[in-house]
Amino acid sequence: MSVVISYVSEYISIIATDTRICFATDADNILYHTDDNEKLIDVNNMGWCAGAGNDDLITKFKDSIYNTEIKKVGDFKNIFVEAFNKISQNNLNNNLLINETAVVLSWSGADYYTKKQCCRVGILSHNISEAVGTILNNNISILFPYEYLYNIDLKKSFSQSYIFDYKFNYEEFDLSLENILKTIFNMFKEIYLNSKMVSSTCDVGIHLINHDKVRITNDIDILIKKVNEGEIQTEYKVI
Repeated sequence: MSVVISYVSEYISIIATDTRICFATDADNILYHTDDNEKLIDVNNMGWCAGAGNDDLITKFKDSIYNTEIKKVGDFKNIFVEAFNKISQNNLNNNLLINETAVVLSWSGADYYTKKQCCRVGILSHNISEAVGTILNNNISILFPYEYLYNIDLKKSFSQSYIFDYKFNYEEFDLSLENILKTIFNMFKEIYLNSKMVSSTCDVGIHLINHDKVRITNDIDILIKKVNEGEIQTEYKVI
């Protein structure tokens, strides 16, 4: 399993994940891992996408996105269900991890009630009945790796150490972005230090309300140093 940290406000969305894929007989017996993987997906005409859970399911979902013309957000649900059913049939002994697999995705569109254009972050999972579950504005949401899912004390300690709600100030855009990135980076590092399933490389996809996209990829210690010194913009790669 991976870690996926996401944030959304009216003006911006952020999805951060790692680059490690583990090969294991089960969650407690990892045979080996690779850290040179691209788990953050740049979705054409939309935002970003990343998942945590069963790597076969996430890879199947990712490959389907690359080969499908996405016309609306609901298309993601259809792709996820098809991938879930396919992988479930071929992995009857690993259905627990497959059932817990979730995918986070970002896009911008009109709010259902106000009709105002805004950024959105949604989540796809076998356990969510809606087409796409949505994450609340001005909040950080996390898909945790295995170690946190089954250790209540570890997850409780983590939750008490951070503020998960952050109001993005569009008039102080750069400062607001740096502050939320600083929190995400610190969260990522703590999870990385406590999980054998998470790499030290952090891959971040930023999606703006004007549809611009920015990617940040580097070792988490470098990113923390850069954001603390006010130099994080040197890591920005405009897509």
